[in-house]
Amino acid sequence: MLRTLTINLLIKCRRPKIADSFIIKQCRGTSTSFDIGPQTLQPSKIVKAMADDKSHFLLPNNQRFVELDSSQAFNKLTDNEKLYAHYLSQAAWNGGLIVLMQTSPESPKIFSLLHRIFSMESIQSLREAANEQGVNNDDFQAFLVYAGGIFANSGNYKGFGDTKFIPNLPSTSFELIVKGSKAFDDDAQHMMKLWQQCENFIYSIAPRLTRLGLADKGVTTYFSSNVTEEDSNLVNDWMKTKLIEAYICRTFKTKAEDGLPLYTIHLASVESAPKPPLTMAPEKYKGAYFQVTRGDYSPLLKLVNDNLMKAKEYAANDNERNMLEHYINSFREGDLSEHKEGSRYWIKDKGPIIETYQGFIETYRDPSGQRGEFEGFVAMVNKEMSKKFGDLVDGAERFIKFLPWGEDLEKDHFLRPDFTSLDVLTFSGSGIPAGINIPNYDEIRQNEGFKNVSLGNVIPAAYKESVIPFLSEKDKELLEKYRVASFEFTTLGSAFEECRAEAVGLYLSLVPEILKIFGYEGQEAQDVTYVNWLSLLWNGAAKATEMYQPNTKTWLQAHARARFVLMRLLELEGEGMLTITESEPGKNLLLTLQREHLATRGKKIIGDFLVKLQTIKATGDVEAGEKLFDKYSRLDEPWNRWRDIVMMHKQPRNIFVQPNTVVVESNKGKQVELKRYPATAEGMITSWVERFPSTDVDDYLEELAEKDSVHFRDLKAIATV
Repeated sequence: MLRTLTINLLIKCRRPKIADSFIIKQCRGTSTSFDIGPQTLQPSKIVKAMADDKSHFLLPNNQRFVELDSSQAFNKLTDNEKLYAHYLSQAAWNGGLIVLMQTSPESPKIFSLLHRIFSMESIQSLREAANEQGVNNDDFQAFLVYAGGIFANSGNYKGFGDTKFIPNLPSTSFELIVKGSKAFDDDAQHMMKLWQQCENFIYSIAPRLTRLGLADKGVTTYFSSNVTEEDSNLVNDWMKTKLIEAYICRTFKTKAEDGLPLYTIHLASVESAPKPPLTMAPEKYKGAYFQVTRGDYSPLLKLVNDNLMKAKEYAANDNERNMLEHYINSFREGDLSEHKEGSRYWIKDKGPIIETYQGFIETYRDPSGQRGEFEGFVAMVNKEMSKKFGDLVDGAERFIKFLPWGEDLEKDHFLRPDFTSLDVLTFSGSGIPAGINIPNYDEIRQNEGFKNVSLGNVIPAAYKESVIPFLSEKDKELLEKYRVASFEFTTLGSAFEECRAEAVGLYLSLVPEILKIFGYEGQEAQDVTYVNWLSLLWNGAAKATEMYQPNTKTWLQAHARARFVLMRLLELEGEGMLTITESEPGKNLLLTLQREHLATRGKKIIGDFLVKLQTIKATGDVEAGEKLFDKYSRLDEPWNRWRDIVMMHKQPRNIFVQPNTVVVESNKGKQVELKRYPATAEGMITSWVERFPSTDVDDYLEELAEKDSVHFRDLKAIATV
């Protein structure tokens, strides 16, 4: 829940009393769930505008890879804890393969093609063979980068932004690499078939295939390719009548024998045999048939369960054992209530040494915002930072009073959350967030609690080797020095029962008492506060408009839009407090923030804005929300022109290279070693080959993708255009 910053997440504190109409509006959105601003043009027109420039989709050869280092925390674990972490990681990685199935119809086969190639020989051997085929080093590097992108995003659509990416080499060179590989020598017929099935999908930037979405608006595998928004709404209506939540579902539309639509709701589970009431025979509703089956992702979920059962042997307490038992039951049977029960034990497991959460969690990539992407993480507690967060939570009820609205916009009862800082060992899915606020099940969150998890080693890695344009040298130095420290304030709102939202982070970073909790006083505290504001506003000015399409006046990413809104708010209302100037015409910008006005003018502007947002959310006044966001998220001149300058300085998002855990036998019994990899495309690929040393997973993925292919036949014709 920490990853989507829409208008509701700008209101960062405790969950207020919210009008039902507002919630309904949110649930029907996509990643920009509250449709605020100029969204009148169809997404198909949006992607067409993007498709006019192929460069928007290329992964560049200078793509940055950074190591996600957890070695210090891992080395402090006992042998038993390491074994627990190892098997949990194996479960998470195998579950992460499901995301390939959830991203696009072609993603499983692209993964299989690449994994088979790299599993059969070293990268150096493959490079030499490619060179002999006439492939130059630049094209081979582009091939490696593309493979790294597929592994990192669990498919060929970006985890951040949901747009497609394509290789930065010609398809002819790609084919030469495939044909020159030992995998091709070993089984030319199969590898050629894979390549032919994938080639057009890998390279096509036909408008519909450039982003995730329903029917003619994009690509999704949560629904068959013939499902429209109207179909989706009908399916959701029927599921409500049956009290079925969609987290573990996909839906495929076919025709019944009498010609009426038949919607099959397919549950994720190991078992596939009918089992009422989990499964349901076809029944008629509003002129269509509906049925519920199970067995989706079956072989992959079996791998997950096999490892969760092994992990259970090394659990530290009954809460962990019960949690894993219910997860196993849920994945085996396709029973969401079992995962909820496991989540209850997870909440009860306070302050564990090894933290994990696995399942179908976040719903951002489902066009209807209800079906969960598989996600699994394993992490070790960072005790020093967790103590600071604990102190923050202890003072949460007191700190709430610093916020600029009254008790009428607050819940009557404060439910004390758990707040932990973790060093990530393993994170599977389409991307790694900076923090998580889970579980997402409302009845558990509201009545029993939840956990706020800050992923402490992600932020330093994300910022590593990044370039900072549009700032003075002095501001660059401060940003580099305090960037990680200031990020602590972007998670403050989680301590008050809700998700991250930068606006409250700005507001509360001005409170000396809170700064002191994190060890900052005097001049250093002032510097951290300044960098906290500077970093957010810089992101709004220097990065956000990368996710804006000027031809259609449409934002493609909610986080980016919200940051731009806050930046424009202070630029327009701050009376010179924040200025952006064109320091080199057509080439460069300069952002200047007057730090002496943060605690006065800045605080008042942000405070007034927060009151408006909190009131809008509490009353469900969608029209007022749209009007407010439209005012600050339009790209009027000069911002429409300045976006071109921002795009000139655009950098690809870092790709995280994660370690593997390996079990070795010794005279002391089973030992677990941590294997780290270089922060390069080669290191990324090697980590994935060693993570999945057998091509059995490729067989599973191809089998599942082939089974699904009947539901996506029309996309093949689009890809060949």
